[in-house]
Amino acid sequence: MEKRQRMMDAFEQHKQQQKKEVKRRLATAQPWLKQLWEEDQCEKNWGFAGFHDPEAASEEYEVRKDAALMHAREAIGCADMIGARWRLQYLDWPDMPTPSQSSHNLTAGERPMNASCVRILPIQNDKVLLDRNQSHNKQDNKKHAQVKDVSEANDKRDENIISKLEARFQGLREHFRVVRDRAPRKRKTANDTQTDRGGLEDGILRNVFLVIDQQCVNSLFSLTANVDDMWVYAVDPDYQQPTGTTPRDEYRGYMRVRLQQLVNTFFDARRFHADEFPMQELWRAAQPSRNQAFVSVKESEQQLWTFNRFVGSALRPEGVARPAVKLLY
Repeated sequence: MEKRQRMMDAFEQHKQQQKKEVKRRLATAQPWLKQLWEEDQCEKNWGFAGFHDPEAASEEYEVRKDAALMHAREAIGCADMIGARWRLQYLDWPDMPTPSQSSHNLTAGERPMNASCVRILPIQNDKVLLDRNQSHNKQDNKKHAQVKDVSEANDKRDENIISKLEARFQGLREHFRVVRDRAPRKRKTANDTQTDRGGLEDGILRNVFLVIDQQCVNSLFSLTANVDDMWVYAVDPDYQQPTGTTPRDEYRGYMRVRLQQLVNTFFDARRFHADEFPMQELWRAAQPSRNQAFVSVKESEQQLWTFNRFVGSALRPEGVARPAVKLLY
């Protein structure tokens, strides 16, 4: 009994030391982390549920993704005790047709011609000028028609790709809602009885889910490996598809989010400001950003981009300087 009591005392002492460390770090952390601490006290997880396309599965992607998110948590001032509670809960990919990820690259025969690239020949007299102008006009009209045809074909192809993507998201929405809306049940842990909210872990957001497909994986494996170029899809589970055709430049129930902002501005917006900034508003805020991937609701941060493989833009709290890098040579 005495040994058990000593172990419990040591555990409690360690826990109190961790809480002191959390309060110290929160003094210079992103403000929303303080609210997370006050509400949860690290008694439950925080994060997202997500689906990872089996055809895009990559162990290297998971390693590099986790590393990028770890660097982001450090940059925002997230204490170890809070960071340890971060979760990306993968849900089983449902049985449904997997549309092929068509490339946006055109074949040589599909590439639009540049109608402005017309060779100018020396002019000898008015008759030659007239004949050549008429000939050039015919050629330009033909080339403009070709460009228009190719442009319309590209639009049709892109719309077909988007339609397949949205059909996939709709299937994932239905599966997510089934998991999310299961009746809560009680489960016992070592310390107490907790509520397991259906198939989602306690603390996982229920008003959005993530999707990682081949495009997302490719964004991580860019030539520069720059963290500000990495992104994932965020999908609104309660989006109702309107009847008819929705213009491509309007909100369609999903958006891109810069990877590292999953542990900063995007989580803050969906956890603490969902009424103030619904998904449609976040989508609008993402349009000026690089890759149209959400960075921030603040206009001053939306177009930020930095060349860095570890810590991207709009992460460090105001007034907190980037730590100096000590070169090893």
